[in-house]
Amino acid sequence: MLSRVTPTKTPAVRVDYKELKQLHQMEVDKLKELRLLELNGRRKAEQELELAKRKILQMEADKVGHTPRSNLRERLDEVVIGSGKGKKKRTAQTPVRLNDRETFIRETRKALPQTKDNLMAICTEEGIKYVNIRQSIDEIVAKRVLQAFPPATMDSIDVSDDLVGDGSSKEVGGDSAAS
Repeated sequence: MLSRVTPTKTPAVRVDYKELKQLHQMEVDKLKELRLLELNGRRKAEQELELAKRKILQMEADKVGHTPRSNLRERLDEVVIGSGKGKKKRTAQTPVRLNDRETFIRETRKALPQTKDNLMAICTEEGIKYVNIRQSIDEIVAKRVLQAFPPATMDSIDVSDDLVGDGSSKEVGGDSAAS
């Protein structure tokens, strides 16, 4: 059986709207602050990324400007001159000069453009007649090599008398076995 109880009125909860509004505003302000921190962090990261990209581009530009060199030249010179220990070796300087010449040829070929228009302009500057790309590059390189490495001039050549024939002997070399 159910007891008969008169329902009582539930207590009314008083809501303070001013306090609720303040709490809501504090929450909104905190969210705005967090959003600004996130945007500032992202902006800072983007600026750092842009700076890093600029540095990379600058380093690549510097890298293209010059080729890395080793200390091989210094070590070769040291071997040629001698380090002061033991026997001194005397080697000719021509292999080093020849190596420089080959390197110069390789670098000059790389530096020349591979297009007809640019090569024609260079040919007119150098005073060379343009025929085709390959031949023009060869002629330009040959001319620049002669300018950079002039041929060694020989003032006089000594020819021994035994190698000079009088023209009457038919044998090669001018030596006769019957002398």
